[in-house]
Amino acid sequence: MDTMPSAPVNSPQPSGEDPRQKGRNSRLGFLLQLLIPAAILLLIAVGMVTGYLQKWLWMGQLHYTGIFWTLLSVQWTMFAVAFVFVFLFMWINLRQALRNSGAFAGGGAPTQGAMSGSMSFSCPSISCCRPV
Repeated sequence: MDTMPSAPVNSPQPSGEDPRQKGRNSRLGFLLQLLIPAAILLLIAVGMVTGYLQKWLWMGQLHYTGIFWTLLSVQWTMFAVAFVFVFLFMWINLRQALRNSGAFAGGGAPTQGAMSGSMSFSCPSISCCRPV
């Protein structure tokens, strides 16, 4: 009968780290990565809601609730229109940039066609000014 020495099941790894401790640290890090942005967003949302609630209560006391809702709708409409314009502007420019660069075409570097004619320098005798 061949008896081989076996390592205990719960012994630490040769590097000195306990694999269970590493798992706890990664879970804690993951939770912190989720909780910190969530807490920040919650604070921002609470600040916005309380501001609107305060304005609504104040204008309600003055019997100007119609003006409150008009102001709120104008603010949100202006935000939505600006968001759409900025989104479309960024989306069109990103698509054009990706189309003109060869970085995502599979080669990893810009293609010669995308860069042809775009680089001209007036100092050909200085080597640092020449295009690569």
